[in-house]
Amino acid sequence: MVKFLLERIAPVHIDSEAISALVKLMNKSIEGTADDEEEGVSPDTAIRSGLELLKVLSFTHPTSFHSAETYESLLQCLRMEDDKVAEAAIQIFRNTGHKIETDLPQIRSTLIPILHQKAKRGTPHQAKQAIHCIHAIFSNKEVQLAQIFEPLSRSLNADVPEQLITPLVSLGHISMLAPDQFASPMKSVVANFIVKDLLMNDRSTGEKNGKLWSPDEEVSPEVLAKVQAIKLLVRWLLGMKNNQSKSANSTLRLLSAMLVSEGDLTEQKRISKSDMSRLRLAAGSAIMKLAQEPCYHEIITPEQFQLCALVINDECYQVRQIFAQKLHKALVKLLLPLEYMAIFALCAKDPVKERRAHARQCLLKNISIRREYIKQNPMASEKLVSLLPEYVVPYMIHLLAHDPDFTKQQDIDQLRDIKEYVSPFI
Repeated sequence: MVKFLLERIAPVHIDSEAISALVKLMNKSIEGTADDEEEGVSPDTAIRSGLELLKVLSFTHPTSFHSAETYESLLQCLRMEDDKVAEAAIQIFRNTGHKIETDLPQIRSTLIPILHQKAKRGTPHQAKQAIHCIHAIFSNKEVQLAQIFEPLSRSLNADVPEQLITPLVSLGHISMLAPDQFASPMKSVVANFIVKDLLMNDRSTGEKNGKLWSPDEEVSPEVLAKVQAIKLLVRWLLGMKNNQSKSANSTLRLLSAMLVSEGDLTEQKRISKSDMSRLRLAAGSAIMKLAQEPCYHEIITPEQFQLCALVINDECYQVRQIFAQKLHKALVKLLLPLEYMAIFALCAKDPVKERRAHARQCLLKNISIRREYIKQNPMASEKLVSLLPEYVVPYMIHLLAHDPDFTKQQDIDQLRDIKEYVSPFI
Protein backbone atom coordinates (compact mmCIF):
# COMPACT_ATOMS: atom_id res chain seq x y z
CA MET A 1 0.00 0.00 0.00
CA VAL A 2 2.82 2.43 0.88
CA LYS A 3 4.50 1.69 -2.44
CA PHE A 4 1.19 2.24 -4.28
CA LEU A 5 0.61 5.61 -2.59
CA LEU A 6 4.17 6.73 -3.28
CA GLU A 7 3.79 5.84 -6.95
CA ARG A 8 0.77 8.18 -7.04
CA ILE A 9 2.23 11.15 -5.17
CA ALA A 10 5.95 10.79 -5.86
CA PRO A 11 6.02 12.55 -9.26
CA VAL A 12 4.99 15.74 -7.46
CA HIS A 13 7.18 15.40 -4.36
CA ILE A 14 10.16 13.17 -5.11
CA ASP A 15 13.23 14.29 -7.05
CA SER A 16 17.00 14.30 -6.56
CA GLU A 17 16.77 17.16 -4.05
CA ALA A 18 14.17 15.32 -1.97
CA ILE A 19 16.30 12.17 -1.89
CA SER A 20 19.34 14.25 -0.95
CA ALA A 21 17.40 15.86 1.91
CA LEU A 22 16.29 12.45 3.20
CA VAL A 23 19.86 11.15 3.01
CA LYS A 24 21.14 14.18 4.97
CA LEU A 25 18.60 13.52 7.71
CA MET A 26 19.72 9.91 7.85
CA ASN A 27 23.37 11.01 7.98
CA LYS A 28 22.62 13.04 11.10
CA SER A 29 21.26 9.90 12.74
CA ILE A 30 24.36 7.95 11.70
CA GLU A 31 26.66 10.68 13.08
CA GLY A 32 24.61 11.03 16.27
CA THR A 33 23.77 14.70 15.69
CA ALA A 34 20.04 14.23 15.02
CA ASP A 35 17.27 14.88 17.54
CA ASP A 36 16.03 11.30 17.32
CA GLU A 37 15.71 10.68 21.04
CA GLU A 38 13.77 13.92 21.50
CA GLU A 39 11.41 12.57 18.85
CA GLY A 40 11.02 9.40 20.91
CA VAL A 41 13.02 7.01 18.71
CA SER A 42 16.51 5.57 19.00
CA PRO A 43 19.15 6.47 16.37
CA ASP A 44 19.23 2.83 15.17
CA THR A 45 15.46 2.84 14.65
CA ALA A 46 15.66 6.16 12.81
CA ILE A 47 18.40 4.87 10.49
CA ARG A 48 16.52 1.64 9.79
CA SER A 49 13.23 3.47 9.14
CA GLY A 50 14.95 6.02 6.90
CA LEU A 51 16.55 3.29 4.85
CA GLU A 52 13.27 1.40 4.50
CA LEU A 53 11.68 4.58 3.10
CA LEU A 54 14.60 5.09 0.72
CA LYS A 55 14.34 1.43 -0.34
CA VAL A 56 10.68 1.86 -1.32
CA LEU A 57 11.54 5.05 -3.22
CA SER A 58 14.39 3.27 -4.99
CA PHE A 59 11.86 1.03 -6.76
CA THR A 60 9.84 3.96 -8.10
CA HIS A 61 12.48 6.70 -8.60
CA PRO A 62 15.88 5.06 -9.16
CA THR A 63 17.37 7.98 -11.12
CA SER A 64 16.81 10.38 -8.21
CA PHE A 65 19.45 8.50 -6.21
CA HIS A 66 22.24 9.02 -8.71
CA SER A 67 24.70 11.22 -6.83
CA ALA A 68 28.05 10.64 -5.14
CA GLU A 69 26.71 12.10 -1.89
CA THR A 70 23.79 9.66 -1.73
CA TYR A 71 25.94 6.65 -2.54
CA GLU A 72 28.63 7.66 -0.01
CA SER A 73 25.94 7.62 2.69
CA LEU A 74 24.76 4.20 1.54
CA LEU A 75 28.34 2.92 1.70
CA GLN A 76 28.42 4.08 5.32
CA CYS A 77 25.30 2.03 5.96
CA LEU A 78 26.94 -1.04 4.41
CA ARG A 79 29.72 -0.78 6.99
CA MET A 80 27.32 -0.67 9.95
CA GLU A 81 26.83 -3.70 12.20
CA ASP A 82 23.03 -3.66 11.86
CA ASP A 83 22.31 -6.49 9.41
CA LYS A 84 18.96 -5.07 8.30
CA VAL A 85 20.50 -1.67 7.54
CA ALA A 86 23.22 -3.23 5.37
CA GLU A 87 20.67 -5.43 3.59
CA ALA A 88 18.45 -2.45 2.73
CA ALA A 89 21.46 -0.46 1.49
CA ILE A 90 22.47 -3.28 -0.89
CA GLN A 91 18.90 -3.44 -2.21
CA ILE A 92 19.00 0.31 -2.94
CA PHE A 93 22.31 -0.06 -4.81
CA ARG A 94 20.76 -2.93 -6.78
CA ASN A 95 17.72 -0.85 -7.74
CA THR A 96 19.50 2.42 -8.55
CA GLY A 97 23.14 1.74 -9.39
CA HIS A 98 23.02 1.02 -13.12
CA LYS A 99 25.19 4.05 -13.99
CA ILE A 100 27.66 3.79 -11.11
CA GLU A 101 30.16 1.93 -13.27
CA THR A 102 30.40 4.66 -15.92
CA ASP A 103 29.66 7.83 -13.93
CA LEU A 104 31.04 7.17 -10.43
CA PRO A 105 34.16 4.95 -10.66
CA GLN A 106 35.25 5.82 -7.11
CA ILE A 107 31.94 4.51 -5.70
CA ARG A 108 32.30 1.41 -7.88
CA SER A 109 35.79 0.58 -6.62
CA THR A 110 34.65 0.94 -3.00
CA LEU A 111 31.40 -0.99 -3.49
CA ILE A 112 32.79 -4.11 -5.20
CA PRO A 113 34.90 -5.49 -2.29
CA ILE A 114 32.04 -4.82 0.14
CA LEU A 115 29.61 -6.79 -2.03
CA HIS A 116 32.12 -9.64 -2.32
CA GLN A 117 32.49 -9.71 1.46
CA LYS A 118 28.70 -9.77 1.98
CA ALA A 119 28.33 -12.58 -0.59
CA LYS A 120 30.95 -14.69 1.19
CA ARG A 121 30.45 -13.89 4.87
CA GLY A 122 27.34 -11.75 5.28
CA THR A 123 23.90 -12.91 6.39
CA PRO A 124 21.96 -15.11 3.92
CA HIS A 125 19.73 -12.15 2.96
CA GLN A 126 22.74 -9.89 2.43
CA ALA A 127 24.42 -12.57 0.31
CA LYS A 128 21.37 -12.89 -1.93
CA GLN A 129 21.10 -9.13 -2.41
CA ALA A 130 24.85 -8.80 -3.03
CA ILE A 131 24.81 -11.42 -5.81
CA HIS A 132 21.77 -9.83 -7.46
CA CYS A 133 23.34 -6.37 -7.11
CA ILE A 134 26.56 -7.47 -8.84
CA HIS A 135 24.53 -9.12 -11.60
CA ALA A 136 22.34 -6.03 -12.08
CA ILE A 137 24.83 -3.16 -12.15
CA PHE A 138 28.24 -4.36 -13.37
CA SER A 139 29.18 -5.05 -16.98
CA ASN A 140 31.91 -7.54 -15.98
CA LYS A 141 29.52 -9.52 -13.79
CA GLU A 142 30.87 -12.83 -15.11
CA VAL A 143 34.32 -12.03 -13.69
CA GLN A 144 32.87 -10.73 -10.43
CA LEU A 145 30.64 -13.78 -9.89
CA ALA A 146 33.47 -16.18 -10.74
CA GLN A 147 35.64 -14.52 -8.08
CA ILE A 148 32.93 -15.39 -5.55
CA PHE A 149 31.90 -18.80 -6.93
CA GLU A 150 35.34 -20.40 -7.12
CA PRO A 151 36.59 -19.85 -3.55
CA LEU A 152 33.16 -20.64 -2.06
CA SER A 153 32.73 -23.89 -4.02
CA ARG A 154 36.23 -25.05 -2.97
CA SER A 155 35.77 -24.26 0.73
CA LEU A 156 32.47 -26.08 1.40
CA ASN A 157 32.79 -28.26 4.49
CA ALA A 158 29.85 -30.26 5.85
CA ASP A 159 31.60 -30.69 9.21
CA VAL A 160 31.01 -27.00 10.00
CA PRO A 161 27.38 -26.52 8.88
CA GLU A 162 27.04 -23.14 10.61
CA GLN A 163 29.51 -21.77 8.04
CA LEU A 164 27.61 -23.27 5.08
CA ILE A 165 24.40 -21.22 5.01
CA THR A 166 25.68 -18.04 3.35
CA PRO A 167 27.91 -19.84 0.79
CA LEU A 168 25.01 -22.10 -0.24
CA VAL A 169 22.74 -19.07 -0.71
CA SER A 170 25.36 -17.28 -2.83
CA LEU A 171 26.18 -20.34 -4.94
CA GLY A 172 22.50 -21.03 -5.58
CA HIS A 173 21.76 -17.50 -6.75
CA ILE A 174 24.92 -17.34 -8.88
CA SER A 175 23.96 -20.56 -10.68
CA MET A 176 20.42 -19.27 -11.20
CA LEU A 177 21.48 -15.86 -12.58
CA ALA A 178 24.37 -17.07 -14.77
CA PRO A 179 23.51 -20.65 -15.82
CA ASP A 180 25.59 -20.61 -19.02
CA GLN A 181 28.71 -19.91 -16.99
CA PHE A 182 28.07 -21.93 -13.83
CA ALA A 183 25.59 -24.75 -14.59
CA SER A 184 28.37 -27.19 -15.47
CA PRO A 185 30.74 -26.51 -12.52
CA MET A 186 27.72 -26.51 -10.21
CA LYS A 187 26.83 -30.03 -11.35
CA SER A 188 30.05 -31.28 -9.79
CA VAL A 189 29.33 -29.39 -6.55
CA VAL A 190 25.81 -30.84 -6.46
CA ALA A 191 26.88 -34.44 -7.05
CA ASN A 192 29.95 -34.54 -4.84
CA PHE A 193 29.03 -32.22 -2.00
CA ILE A 194 25.34 -31.25 -1.86
CA VAL A 195 23.88 -34.74 -2.32
CA LYS A 196 26.65 -37.16 -1.38
CA ASP A 197 28.24 -35.30 1.52
CA LEU A 198 25.52 -33.07 2.97
CA LEU A 199 22.02 -34.43 2.28
CA MET A 200 22.89 -38.14 2.48
CA ASN A 201 24.63 -37.87 5.86
CA ASP A 202 23.48 -37.09 9.40
CA ARG A 203 26.47 -35.86 11.36
CA SER A 204 24.67 -34.75 14.50
CA THR A 205 21.93 -36.33 16.61
CA GLY A 206 18.75 -34.32 17.03
CA GLU A 207 17.05 -33.68 20.35
CA LYS A 208 14.43 -36.36 21.04
CA ASN A 209 11.83 -34.15 22.73
CA GLY A 210 8.87 -35.25 20.60
CA LYS A 211 8.12 -31.73 19.33
CA LEU A 212 6.93 -31.52 15.74
CA TRP A 213 8.19 -27.95 15.28
CA SER A 214 10.83 -25.70 16.83
CA PRO A 215 11.42 -21.94 16.50
CA ASP A 216 13.92 -20.87 13.83
CA GLU A 217 16.61 -20.08 16.40
CA GLU A 218 16.44 -23.64 17.78
CA VAL A 219 16.86 -25.44 14.44
CA SER A 220 20.23 -27.16 14.21
CA PRO A 221 22.84 -25.66 11.83
CA GLU A 222 23.03 -28.98 9.98
CA VAL A 223 19.32 -28.94 9.14
CA LEU A 224 19.44 -25.25 8.17
CA ALA A 225 22.28 -26.14 5.81
CA LYS A 226 20.27 -29.04 4.35
CA VAL A 227 17.27 -26.76 3.76
CA GLN A 228 19.54 -24.29 1.93
CA ALA A 229 21.05 -27.18 -0.04
CA ILE A 230 17.57 -28.14 -1.28
CA LYS A 231 16.93 -24.51 -2.27
CA LEU A 232 20.27 -24.47 -4.10
CA LEU A 233 19.21 -27.52 -6.14
CA VAL A 234 16.03 -25.72 -7.18
CA ARG A 235 17.81 -22.47 -8.09
CA TRP A 236 20.39 -24.37 -10.12
CA LEU A 237 17.66 -26.14 -12.11
CA LEU A 238 15.59 -22.96 -12.54
CA GLY A 239 18.66 -21.29 -14.00
CA MET A 240 19.25 -24.09 -16.53
CA LYS A 241 15.58 -24.32 -17.61
CA ASN A 242 16.20 -27.63 -19.37
CA ASN A 243 16.51 -31.29 -18.47
CA GLN A 244 19.05 -32.37 -21.06
CA SER A 245 21.38 -33.75 -18.39
CA LYS A 246 18.48 -35.47 -16.56
CA SER A 247 19.52 -33.58 -13.42
CA ALA A 248 15.91 -32.62 -12.75
CA ASN A 249 14.79 -36.28 -12.76
CA SER A 250 17.38 -37.24 -10.16
CA THR A 251 16.55 -34.15 -8.08
CA LEU A 252 12.84 -34.99 -8.11
CA ARG A 253 13.63 -38.57 -7.06
CA LEU A 254 15.72 -37.22 -4.18
CA LEU A 255 12.94 -34.85 -3.06
CA SER A 256 10.37 -37.66 -3.31
CA ALA A 257 12.59 -39.91 -1.19
CA MET A 258 12.78 -37.12 1.38
CA LEU A 259 8.96 -37.07 1.57
CA VAL A 260 8.57 -40.86 1.60
CA SER A 261 11.05 -41.10 4.48
CA GLU A 262 9.15 -38.30 6.30
CA GLY A 263 12.26 -36.11 6.30
CA ASP A 264 14.73 -38.74 7.53
CA LEU A 265 16.49 -39.40 4.24
CA THR A 266 19.21 -41.59 5.76
CA GLU A 267 16.64 -43.50 7.88
CA GLN A 268 19.15 -43.73 10.73
CA LYS A 269 16.63 -42.21 13.19
CA ARG A 270 19.22 -39.67 14.36
CA ILE A 271 17.23 -36.62 13.30
CA SER A 272 14.62 -34.99 15.56
CA LYS A 273 10.90 -34.82 14.73
CA SER A 274 11.01 -31.03 14.37
CA ASP A 275 13.99 -31.19 11.99
CA MET A 276 12.19 -33.84 9.93
CA SER A 277 9.24 -31.43 9.63
CA ARG A 278 11.56 -28.71 8.28
CA LEU A 279 12.96 -31.05 5.65
CA ARG A 280 9.52 -32.32 4.56
CA LEU A 281 8.42 -28.71 4.10
CA ALA A 282 11.59 -27.91 2.13
CA ALA A 283 11.15 -30.95 -0.14
CA GLY A 284 7.46 -30.31 -0.82
CA SER A 285 8.09 -26.61 -1.48
CA ALA A 286 10.96 -27.50 -3.83
CA ILE A 287 8.76 -29.77 -5.98
CA MET A 288 6.12 -27.04 -6.09
CA LYS A 289 8.76 -24.49 -7.16
CA LEU A 290 10.04 -26.73 -9.95
CA ALA A 291 6.47 -27.27 -11.17
CA GLN A 292 6.34 -23.54 -11.99
CA GLU A 293 8.86 -24.12 -14.79
CA PRO A 294 7.13 -25.84 -17.79
CA CYS A 295 10.10 -28.06 -18.70
CA TYR A 296 10.13 -29.52 -15.18
CA HIS A 297 6.36 -29.66 -14.72
CA GLU A 298 6.26 -32.07 -17.67
CA ILE A 299 8.52 -34.62 -15.95
CA ILE A 300 6.88 -34.59 -12.50
CA THR A 301 5.23 -38.01 -12.26
CA PRO A 302 1.71 -38.53 -10.82
CA GLU A 303 3.32 -40.22 -7.81
CA GLN A 304 5.58 -37.22 -7.19
CA PHE A 305 2.62 -34.85 -7.57
CA GLN A 306 0.70 -36.93 -5.03
CA LEU A 307 3.59 -36.83 -2.54
CA CYS A 308 3.86 -33.08 -2.93
CA ALA A 309 0.10 -32.64 -2.47
CA LEU A 310 0.03 -34.69 0.74
CA VAL A 311 2.35 -32.17 2.43
CA ILE A 312 -0.76 -30.02 2.92
CA ASN A 313 -2.04 -32.80 5.24
CA ASP A 314 1.24 -33.11 7.16
CA GLU A 315 1.02 -34.05 10.84
CA CYS A 316 2.80 -30.80 11.75
CA TYR A 317 0.53 -27.74 11.83
CA GLN A 318 3.28 -25.30 10.77
CA VAL A 319 4.20 -27.45 7.76
CA ARG A 320 0.57 -27.49 6.63
CA GLN A 321 0.23 -23.75 7.20
CA ILE A 322 3.42 -22.62 5.44
CA PHE A 323 2.98 -25.03 2.53
CA ALA A 324 -0.61 -23.80 1.98
CA GLN A 325 0.59 -20.18 2.00
CA LYS A 326 3.27 -20.93 -0.60
CA LEU A 327 0.76 -22.85 -2.72
CA HIS A 328 -1.78 -20.02 -2.61
CA LYS A 329 0.84 -17.38 -3.41
CA ALA A 330 1.98 -19.24 -6.53
CA LEU A 331 -1.56 -20.05 -7.69
CA VAL A 332 -2.91 -16.48 -7.44
CA LYS A 333 0.00 -15.34 -9.62
CA LEU A 334 -0.91 -18.08 -12.14
CA LEU A 335 2.59 -19.52 -11.77
CA LEU A 336 1.48 -23.10 -11.07
CA PRO A 337 -0.38 -25.48 -13.39
CA LEU A 338 -4.11 -25.85 -12.78
CA GLU A 339 -3.86 -29.27 -11.12
CA TYR A 340 -2.11 -27.78 -8.10
CA MET A 341 -5.35 -26.02 -7.18
CA ALA A 342 -6.81 -29.48 -6.46
CA ILE A 343 -4.45 -29.79 -3.50
CA PHE A 344 -6.68 -27.49 -1.46
CA ALA A 345 -9.38 -30.19 -1.56
CA LEU A 346 -7.22 -32.26 0.78
CA CYS A 347 -7.65 -29.60 3.50
CA ALA A 348 -11.32 -30.46 4.00
CA LYS A 349 -10.51 -32.80 6.89
CA ASP A 350 -7.81 -30.66 8.52
CA PRO A 351 -8.27 -31.02 12.31
CA VAL A 352 -7.96 -27.23 12.76
CA LYS A 353 -11.09 -25.30 11.80
CA GLU A 354 -9.14 -22.17 10.81
CA ARG A 355 -7.03 -24.17 8.36
CA ARG A 356 -10.17 -25.57 6.67
CA ALA A 357 -11.62 -22.06 6.40
CA HIS A 358 -8.36 -20.68 5.02
CA ALA A 359 -8.17 -23.42 2.38
CA ARG A 360 -11.73 -22.69 1.27
CA GLN A 361 -10.97 -18.96 1.01
CA CYS A 362 -7.85 -19.69 -1.03
CA LEU A 363 -9.82 -21.95 -3.34
CA LEU A 364 -12.57 -19.38 -3.91
CA LYS A 365 -9.99 -16.64 -4.47
CA ASN A 366 -8.20 -18.74 -7.09
CA ILE A 367 -11.44 -19.59 -8.87
CA SER A 368 -12.34 -15.89 -8.97
CA ILE A 369 -8.90 -14.84 -10.25
CA ARG A 370 -8.90 -17.41 -13.05
CA ARG A 371 -12.39 -16.50 -14.23
CA GLU A 372 -11.51 -12.79 -14.18
CA TYR A 373 -8.31 -13.47 -16.10
CA ILE A 374 -10.23 -15.35 -18.80
CA LYS A 375 -12.70 -12.44 -19.08
CA GLN A 376 -10.01 -9.80 -19.43
CA ASN A 377 -7.73 -11.74 -21.77
CA PRO A 378 -9.40 -12.79 -25.05
CA MET A 379 -6.36 -14.87 -25.99
CA ALA A 380 -6.90 -16.97 -22.86
CA SER A 381 -9.72 -18.82 -24.63
CA GLU A 382 -7.02 -20.83 -26.40
CA LYS A 383 -5.74 -22.08 -23.02
CA LEU A 384 -9.02 -22.80 -21.23
CA VAL A 385 -7.96 -26.32 -20.29
CA SER A 386 -5.11 -24.88 -18.23
CA LEU A 387 -7.10 -21.99 -16.77
CA LEU A 388 -10.79 -22.82 -16.30
CA PRO A 389 -11.38 -23.88 -12.66
CA GLU A 390 -13.85 -26.61 -13.67
CA TYR A 391 -11.01 -28.56 -15.26
CA VAL A 392 -9.44 -29.08 -11.84
CA VAL A 393 -12.03 -31.75 -10.92
CA PRO A 394 -10.25 -34.70 -12.64
CA TYR A 395 -7.06 -33.85 -10.75
CA MET A 396 -8.98 -33.67 -7.50
CA ILE A 397 -10.46 -37.13 -8.18
CA HIS A 398 -6.95 -38.44 -8.88
CA LEU A 399 -5.66 -37.09 -5.56
CA LEU A 400 -8.58 -38.57 -3.62
CA ALA A 401 -8.35 -41.92 -5.41
CA HIS A 402 -4.74 -42.26 -4.27
CA ASP A 403 -5.13 -40.71 -0.82
CA PRO A 404 -3.77 -43.20 1.74
CA ASP A 405 -6.60 -42.27 4.15
CA PHE A 406 -9.21 -43.74 1.79
CA THR A 407 -8.84 -47.50 1.56
CA LYS A 408 -12.39 -48.93 1.81
CA GLN A 409 -14.75 -48.05 -1.00
CA GLN A 410 -17.86 -49.18 0.93
CA ASP A 411 -17.00 -47.46 4.23
CA ILE A 412 -19.76 -44.91 4.99
CA ASP A 413 -17.49 -42.67 7.10
CA GLN A 414 -14.86 -42.56 4.40
CA LEU A 415 -17.49 -41.72 1.78
CA ARG A 416 -18.70 -38.86 3.99
CA ASP A 417 -15.13 -37.63 4.19
CA ILE A 418 -14.83 -37.72 0.40
CA LYS A 419 -18.02 -35.65 0.22
CA GLU A 420 -16.30 -33.04 2.42
CA TYR A 421 -13.36 -32.93 0.02
CA VAL A 422 -15.48 -32.67 -3.12
CA SER A 423 -18.11 -30.15 -1.98
CA PRO A 424 -15.98 -26.97 -2.42
CA PHE A 425 -15.53 -27.83 -6.11
CA ILE A 426 -19.19 -28.40 -6.87
